[in-house]
Amino acid sequence: MAFLAFALIARSTLFSPIFLEAVRALALIVAAFMAFLGLLQVISLERYRSYWLQIGYLFALVLSTLGTEDPLYVSFHVLSVLTVVFLSIVCYELKDSAAINSALLTATFWAYLMVTTSSLALVLLKPQVAYEIQWWGEMRFRGILPKAGMMGADAGVLLGLVFFTKRNVFVRLCALMTGGACLVLTQSRTFWVATVVAGLFTYWVYYRQNRGMLLGAVALGLVALLTVYALDLGVKVESAKRFARVESITNLTGRVQLWKKALEAFGERPILGYGLTAGSTSLSRTANKSMDKENSIDESRAKAHATMHNGYIQSLLDVGIFGTFFYVALVIRSILLIYRYDGIRTYPAEFYLLLFLGISNISENIINAATIFNSVLFWVLAGFATHLKSQLGKPNVLNNAAGTNLYRKVGLHG
Repeated sequence: MAFLAFALIARSTLFSPIFLEAVRALALIVAAFMAFLGLLQVISLERYRSYWLQIGYLFALVLSTLGTEDPLYVSFHVLSVLTVVFLSIVCYELKDSAAINSALLTATFWAYLMVTTSSLALVLLKPQVAYEIQWWGEMRFRGILPKAGMMGADAGVLLGLVFFTKRNVFVRLCALMTGGACLVLTQSRTFWVATVVAGLFTYWVYYRQNRGMLLGAVALGLVALLTVYALDLGVKVESAKRFARVESITNLTGRVQLWKKALEAFGERPILGYGLTAGSTSLSRTANKSMDKENSIDESRAKAHATMHNGYIQSLLDVGIFGTFFYVALVIRSILLIYRYDGIRTYPAEFYLLLFLGISNISENIINAATIFNSVLFWVLAGFATHLKSQLGKPNVLNNAAGTNLYRKVGLHG
């Protein structure tokens, strides 16, 4: 898992050499091999019953390849998702869950710390590269990544790991400063909201003894904002509005019109969709002009399609209503399973990440193909949430000593 994380993250950077494409491919091949070996050991159909949503979605992905305009490209992404989903299932069924999560989250933390640190350094060394110019002329911070949205997602994930995992105090402080700075500089309201909402809700659920302090902090922050607004500090308020891009909130920077076009295209292939990652090809040339396309630095990235800026609408186009049912149900169920079955509140980081990815997926394509690490992170954690439920059974078992002993027995300790 750690090797796959580093390979996918490294290949996503703006300055990654072409040979890292081979490393990414190697990581997926190794993952596929390990998944195959695991499937030979996990042969009981009973053990797969809990993963019915994952299996249903995978079946929908395979069906989505029928009739697609680019079957080879779509099949590659389908195979990647198949690999990651089955790898997550067999790993949690055969290995120590706590060890898997520890390795995955540790690799993610250090990789994103390097990404954010390097991105801030790039602002000083090559600011003309650290910022991208959108098609409508707006300049956005992207650091060493191709898109500002990718930077916002990585920074939001890193901040969750800062707050909800145990690290050296100095290291956590460094990650907090770099992750926070990058998140703010992206000017991405999507990830600002996702980080704050997921963070506050996770803290409320996992640190009940501090709920009063949390409410006080939120109230103090609201009072401070209202005071600033009431005093009408003129230039400072206007500068803050421009930085937050308040003027584009009503149409979400063109997203509303784009989603209308997407829903029209969805009506042409509502059942199976256009194929995983290929839904954008269904839109008209006018719609394509209003999309934010990947900045590519080599031919391998020139294939990247336009994004819907909404993972759920993208799913409707890609796999139709059939696949989207499993897709949305899996996102919701994964969050609810950890909330319900983590009775002794051991997994705040996993809960935060599922919440953050699910919320930010409303305005960005975060949970999509398995060649981008944040998508892989979701598929793996969804497998963990399902495994948690299948191992612990009824929720009330967690409220007694037997429940605690069961956590220890199956390796689900912090």
